[in-house]
Amino acid sequence: KLILLDSLLQKREKMLRHRLTSNVLLQQRTVCTIFNGSQLAQDINTEVKNEIIRTRTRETKFTPKLVAIAIGNNPASQIYLARKQEAAKYCGINFDKISLDYDTTEKDLINMISDINSDTSIDGLIVQLPLPEHMSEVKVCNSVLPSKDVDGFTQTNLGRLMQRTDKASLVPCTALAVKKIISSLGTTTFGRSAVVIGRSHNVGLPIQVILGADSRKGGLDMTTTLCHRHTPPADLARVLRSADMVVSAAGVPGIVHKGRKFLLRNFLL
Repeated sequence: KLILLDSLLQKREKMLRHRLTSNVLLQQRTVCTIFNGSQLAQDINTEVKNEIIRTRTRETKFTPKLVAIAIGNNPASQIYLARKQEAAKYCGINFDKISLDYDTTEKDLINMISDINSDTSIDGLIVQLPLPEHMSEVKVCNSVLPSKDVDGFTQTNLGRLMQRTDKASLVPCTALAVKKIISSLGTTTFGRSAVVIGRSHNVGLPIQVILGADSRKGGLDMTTTLCHRHTPPADLARVLRSADMVVSAAGVPGIVHKGRKFLLRNFLL
């Protein structure tokens, strides 16, 4: 969840100072605002639904279709796919899920992807990650036709992201979600500093690109610093001291909490 830390309650702090005796430790209190990500997600779904309705008024045969391929029975993947299916249904998008056995060969998977690429009735394709160990994520993801690459994981779409972060490419969903959240808050980002914790090619790196890119190309004009799970604690603490915004995407529980005493007031997490 995104937490927006507001300023200290100055009046209350002054009142507490008067009440506390000299031998009592004064503990500062902070106030945080928890951002309602569920509401933003619903707003986006409604926007997509209305756009599809408007498109259908112009093109009566318009029937968008999304296909998701899941290999094996990863519990987290099943949850993600169920939510995607639910969102697709709400928006009016036909959704098909293809479940393959864990021991499916890479060649068979790529052949299936090739067939979907050629199927003009299918508009988008998701190959749910993670893949089994015997498959190459890079090879499989780049087998998807860039125009159908809903996840934005192909080298083509990631490369386009380096040039523009707006509508010129299909952007990895987590990175785009971060941008949507920041934009919805109306927070000033121009010239502000941001720390991104995480360096994966489909989450951390795209987030850093979007935050630091020129606003004329869809970016947020921030000065960014990239850290990760192996960044020395002292170095992480140093950059957190001056951060106006922190995006944690390292998949390591508690990595931000360890340095919380160094965080600025009024920062965005």
